[in-house]
Amino acid sequence: MIRKTLPLQGRPPFIVTLRRFVSVVTLVGLAFVLAAVVAVLVTRDQAPLALGMLAAIPAFIAFTRYPFVAVLGWITIGQFIVQGEGGLERKVYWVIHRAMPLAVVVLMVIGSMLGTRRRPLPRLNLADYVIIGYVVATLLSVLYQSATPNESFYHVYDRVIAPVGLYFVVRLAGVSRSELGRLLAVLYGVVLIQAAIGALSWVAPGSLPGAWLGREGQRTIGSLGHPNVYGVVMLSCGVLLAHAAWSDPDMPRLKRMLAASGLLLSLLMAFFTFGRANWVAGLVVVAGLFLLYPRRVIRFVATVIPVLALIVASGVVDTQIEKAQNRFLSDQSAESALSRLPVVYASLLMFEAKPVTGFGYGNFDIYDRQFQTAIEGVVFPEKDHASHNLYLTIMAEQGTVGIVLYLLPAVIIFLTARRRRRGLPAEGLVSSKLVSVLALCALAHLAVNNFANMRIVYGLGFWWLTLGLLAAVSDLSAPVVDRTDRAIAQVPLEGLIARTAGRS
Repeated sequence: MIRKTLPLQGRPPFIVTLRRFVSVVTLVGLAFVLAAVVAVLVTRDQAPLALGMLAAIPAFIAFTRYPFVAVLGWITIGQFIVQGEGGLERKVYWVIHRAMPLAVVVLMVIGSMLGTRRRPLPRLNLADYVIIGYVVATLLSVLYQSATPNESFYHVYDRVIAPVGLYFVVRLAGVSRSELGRLLAVLYGVVLIQAAIGALSWVAPGSLPGAWLGREGQRTIGSLGHPNVYGVVMLSCGVLLAHAAWSDPDMPRLKRMLAASGLLLSLLMAFFTFGRANWVAGLVVVAGLFLLYPRRVIRFVATVIPVLALIVASGVVDTQIEKAQNRFLSDQSAESALSRLPVVYASLLMFEAKPVTGFGYGNFDIYDRQFQTAIEGVVFPEKDHASHNLYLTIMAEQGTVGIVLYLLPAVIIFLTARRRRRGLPAEGLVSSKLVSVLALCALAHLAVNNFANMRIVYGLGFWWLTLGLLAAVSDLSAPVVDRTDRAIAQVPLEGLIARTAGRS
């Protein structure tokens, strides 16, 4: 968000001096405490931990001044640690996923209180309070209804609190064109890396860690642990890269071709997950891009079809094509899809039994078998299938309270973004079309989550990051508060830039 003034502007000189004095004393005190802790660790032969403490200093400075770095780091490193085998990977998981998102949010709040931030934090809105309400409701659900609260609290932290922390990092830090450019570069790297890992899992699985081969020879999962997570992440990256390629007329031709290739790779690898959910999400993505960029999509398809024809004719993907046909047309595929209907029906019966608060977070697998009944014309499954619908699972586990608190923030953010997009430029990287593209990414998540109970933290993190980016981009056209005269004016982005330049 573009703002004219610093946090301390317009305040009495005494208050400004006092807050600066408190900031200096606090930082000096923290430095002495950190030095003492490092000295004690070294004397006790804890050199690696001492080095980690020293690394916390530049991390503190980076996260305080550029909190968006935490988002880039989570996306880049997180893809390698969600399916680890313990040891070093687990330690990195603790730092990157469990510690970093909330730590950065806390640092941002402290920096705002001390007046060390270059711009004030935005005020929390209705969507933010509802998200906090969902976190509180989930914690209460575990506290009062879980048979194993300690284990469940870990799940809540990993799957709810830490991903929500990523949302608040983006929401409070805001986003600029340069940060979006860095984000797109990171997303392109994710597409290349995951495409390479996915390809190697088919042609040279021995070159990959065992933790990444859970669906070897069957489905493409990359390093993300589940085909649906892999598919929705690849599609989200591809959509944003397509927007970058087609929205900026000044982008060099080579960069535009590379960005468009990211879309092609993402679509191909999502197809090779052989997941119906990903295929539906892929159709949603392509249809949405066609509505936004009809000529570009037609030209893209016309260019891609001959390339795909050559690949298929070469026989390189014969195995994958055969598996796709079996996945879509075989009797086994139809039976697999129908066998999930009793579980879907059980979810509805569980919601009917406890419609307000549900059976408790994480308790679906404990109670669902009691509600499964045979459906006429469908074989009753001997296997106790897991839920394949995130929203039905939330309804069964947390009732009306949970599903409303989970979905309402997305509805509020969508409606707010739709209203504010008129204040953004019609074309360009940061434009009204970017709002539509981010909404399209969210729709891809919604499509996949109707066929999967999303539990992998990387997929959950991407969902909340998408909402955070949508809220932050829509904030770029929000009213600007001048702390000197408290005047509020609704001005489009171009007007804000000209107004700020004129006052400086």
